[in-house]
Amino acid sequence: MTRPIPDAKGLVRAVSAFVQQVAASERSSYRRFQSKVAIHLLRILEREVAERPKIEAAQLERLRDVLDTSNPDLEDLNRRLGKALRSGEIDWNRNDIQAHVRKCVEENLLVSNPRWLR
Repeated sequence: MTRPIPDAKGLVRAVSAFVQQVAASERSSYRRFQSKVAIHLLRILEREVAERPKIEAAQLERLRDVLDTSNPDLEDLNRRLGKALRSGEIDWNRNDIQAHVRKCVEENLLVSNPRWLR
């Protein structure tokens, strides 16, 4: 069965195109600025929708390895890692910990502002 409305990515693109069209005809520099901010946020949302499931799956696998567990709850594993690091139970200097944190930062930048990765 076909979808009655576009998927999330299609909706974000449609709104982004609309905002760009409105911004192009806007005379107020402040309104043009607001439009640019809105377009930037829509692009983040588009990347979030496209990338977040893959990112979370990769983070879950890394955390399972780091914490030696089969727990399927990413949020819980992130809390456990933070608590273990703060208490000293896990040493921050471990290569796998540092690699995981670096990769998490890269993944988040991939969504929020991929230009910062260049």
